[in-house]
Amino acid sequence: MITTENLTSKKLNIKGKLSYQDFKDFQFLHSKNKLWLQIVYLFVIYMIVVLIQSSFSTDLLAVFILSGIVISVVIALISKIIINYKHKSVFNSYKLIHKEYMYTFDDDGISTDSEVGNGKVKWSEVYKAKQNKKLHLVYIAKNQALIIPRSFFESAVQIKELELLLRNNLSIKQYKR
Repeated sequence: MITTENLTSKKLNIKGKLSYQDFKDFQFLHSKNKLWLQIVYLFVIYMIVVLIQSSFSTDLLAVFILSGIVISVVIALISKIIINYKHKSVFNSYKLIHKEYMYTFDDDGISTDSEVGNGKVKWSEVYKAKQNKKLHLVYIAKNQALIIPRSFFESAVQIKELELLLRNNLSIKQYKR
C-alpha cells in the first residue's frame, strides 16, 4: 500500500495524448448532473401543462405521471445523443487537443509544454480540482480544465504524488476527491 508519508516529491512530470474517450469522460464528469436536472425540469413542465389542460382533474393522474416520466426521459436521451455527436465533432475539429502534452506539477503550479507552446498556471489561479476513477481535472475556470487521464501516469506512486501536490497547494474547498 502506498502512503503519503513515503512521498517527498516536490516535482512531478507526466505526459500523454488525450483520446476521444478521455474527452468524453471529461464531458460526462463535467455535466453529469445536468441530465437529471433536465429530466426533472421537463417532467415538472409537462405535469403543469397537462394539469392545466385537464382543468386539474386527478382522474388520470397516474397516466399523466407515467407519460410525463416517459416523455421526459425520451427527450433527455435524445438530447444526450445529440450532445455526444456535438462532443465528437468538437473533439475532431480541435486540433490542439490531439497533441502530446507534458505536465509538470511543482510547488509553484502547473506547467504545460507541447509542440504548439507552453504555459504556466499558478496554484492561486486554479479554480478547483477534482477526480474520478479515470481522470484528474484541474479547472482553471468554471468550465475549462486541464484533463489528466490516469493513463498518463507511469505508476500508482505518481498518482499519489499528484494528489499530495493538489492537497498541499489547494484549499479543501478547491480540491474534491
